Amino acid sequence: MNFANPFLLLVIATIVATSLPAAKPKAESSSGLDRSAANEMAPQVKVTPLRGVPSLVIDRVLQSGMVRAGWNTADFPEFHKVGVRIFSPITTATAGFWESPVWVAPDTWDYGHVDEILKKIASGMPDAWILLRVELSAPAWWRERHASETVKLRDANGQILPLLLPHAYPGGHRTVPSWSSQLWRTDTAHALARLVRHIEASPYGHRVIGYQICSGESHEWFEWGNAVDWSDCNVQAFRQWLNTRYQSPEALHVAWNSPAITFTNALPPMEERVGKAQLGWLRDPQVEQQIVDYQEFVSARTGDAVDFLCRAVKNAASHPVMVGAFYGYLLCSDPRWGHQDLDQILDSPSVDFLASPGLYWEHRRLGVAAPGPMVPLSSLQLHGKYWLNETDLRTSITPATAGQTEAKVLSVEEDVIRQRRELAWILCSGVGQWWFDVCNIRYNTPPLMAEIGRLNRVAETAKNISRVPEDRAAAVVDPGSAYYLLPGTPLLNELRRLQVDLMIRSGMASGCYSSRDLPRLKDKRLILFCDAIAPSPTVRDAINTLKSEGRVLVFVWAAGAVSHGIFSAKSMENLTGIRIRALLEGATERVTINDCGGRAPQLKGLKYGSKRRTIPLFIPDDPAAEVWGTLDSGRPALVVKKHEDWTAVYSSSPRLPPEVLALLADHAGVHRYIPAGDALWASEGMLGITAFTAGIKRLCFDKPVRLYDLYEGRTMGTKSCFEIPFEPNETRLFSK
Repeated sequence: MNFANPFLLLVIATIVATSLPAAKPKAESSSGLDRSAANEMAPQVKVTPLRGVPSLVIDRVLQSGMVRAGWNTADFPEFHKVGVRIFSPITTATAGFWESPVWVAPDTWDYGHVDEILKKIASGMPDAWILLRVELSAPAWWRERHASETVKLRDANGQILPLLLPHAYPGGHRTVPSWSSQLWRTDTAHALARLVRHIEASPYGHRVIGYQICSGESHEWFEWGNAVDWSDCNVQAFRQWLNTRYQSPEALHVAWNSPAITFTNALPPMEERVGKAQLGWLRDPQVEQQIVDYQEFVSARTGDAVDFLCRAVKNAASHPVMVGAFYGYLLCSDPRWGHQDLDQILDSPSVDFLASPGLYWEHRRLGVAAPGPMVPLSSLQLHGKYWLNETDLRTSITPATAGQTEAKVLSVEEDVIRQRRELAWILCSGVGQWWFDVCNIRYNTPPLMAEIGRLNRVAETAKNISRVPEDRAAAVVDPGSAYYLLPGTPLLNELRRLQVDLMIRSGMASGCYSSRDLPRLKDKRLILFCDAIAPSPTVRDAINTLKSEGRVLVFVWAAGAVSHGIFSAKSMENLTGIRIRALLEGATERVTINDCGGRAPQLKGLKYGSKRRTIPLFIPDDPAAEVWGTLDSGRPALVVKKHEDWTAVYSSSPRLPPEVLALLADHAGVHRYIPAGDALWASEGMLGITAFTAGIKRLCFDKPVRLYDLYEGRTMGTKSCFEIPFEPNETRLFSK
């Protein structure tokens, strides 16, 4: 195949070097190379706006973002041979939950393993760059000496006990540090600074471009054990957070509906209360604000810990480095996990990039759902954050088994199909990826490595093509609304990631945003509010501002149900513009579509939603609204109401089908490239399609374009519409 670039590369603007901070003390090192000498060779690393999105630049060279990461550094040279130049090995600055300790005693540090990794990569591949993943828990001696700073549980009898997590290595169960511990944060920041200084003074420090700061059982900053932490440091931090939030005891009394509660006696909720909700799957803030507050605190505290430790690395480095973390899994994270405070991270100057594995579950299986990130990627890019996708697809030659959530394929041919599908959304979005080896994922078969080499060359060819977003449609997630959902309910996934997936399959370019960015979405014509259960007053005001200029605004399930700490159907009407009543006893949420007022007779009989009983369920009860779909009971469920200068749409059930979204896009004046059904990602310069079914697909633009097939390496001609044949599950990637 020919992967030559058919277009002139865009000229990269000159990157102005960031001023270096004051020199730091010389680090201890056996290398004999001091930091000032190492700094002269240090790479200049920046995440900076280029081609319309935040991009990674090293020594003024734009990077494609293709990375090999993992524990198994033995195959790094094989990836290097096929063109990969960035590698991400795993180590620690203290001790990890999985990684052996570097901080082996209070005054003893052993960087032998770190030095070995750096030497192996840099000496074997002198042009390789290293993005070091640093896993952080605490050494055993530290946890024993500071047992009060570790996570605690409270049993049914009120006894406070240490959280003991099972460990695969010798030692059985172990304790873990509380992220609320100021001592742990300070000691860990010191250890990170020491690691950075050691690396800068090593012979290989000039190959290190950055650090990924990790903690939690899977490196991903998930709350240890998904448990309520009753350690003294966490209880005190919760009380301080409440004080900052409510500021007066009277305000706390009202919120918690308890005149006895104070900032000095408030406690986290008991675990058994967290697992229940007053209104079925929805929390009543007048009864359960304690739980809502605690879960919001957990996210705020976790985000603050991420920011604090990233800042420690930035401050320790004597030259610009790239620093980031796993965080912000809004599309799929349980509210207990601590990932909802994405806004804090987006505002942080210390965090350059975020990462997550690509979506699991249906999204790994061919022909079921589209792949994608776990974050509202468009918001990250609005705020200048780079994204790295962890491509941990279980290959056909991986010896470990994989469940439905991971979806191991059966042949190298299917490996190629999935790798091309994954790269399409990654390149169209202008982000990076790393191939990972969790669960002993293997790539060492010639056909698969040859494909990875081809894909790497495609990424190099495409790296200068514009990725300026073209989305005129947006899916919006509201981070704080997750706190009002019962943990473990399927609704969070249905409202967020599965609804975003269906929007990707509606034939139009779309983006996914956090609700804090609503004031920046005035160019959008169709906005789907995935989960606006309890939007803040600021978010409500932003939504009201968007009720203008002929936009179509779509609301789902409990949209607007909580306002100023009160559950109310009236507040739903105020937000959605449609009168709605609550069925507190719930009902089956399956919806059957009619002909949509004669606009779409082909959709009559199409069903969506679940057959299960959803508690509570909400029924649009507005005589001025046109009914497009009904529940099995015959009650209205999908309605459209035309206001003077905007159109309101409400659905009792999540997962509006792509065909309905396509119809709404036409009403809103949003261009659709293909008919609904197949996955599409589009930016100013690139477009990718994954076909869920075989056949000729009609791809249309609003003006003639010169289309080039990047996977096939051939020009498709210049015109407005193209008839393109697809095999089932085939992905095509085009520049335009």
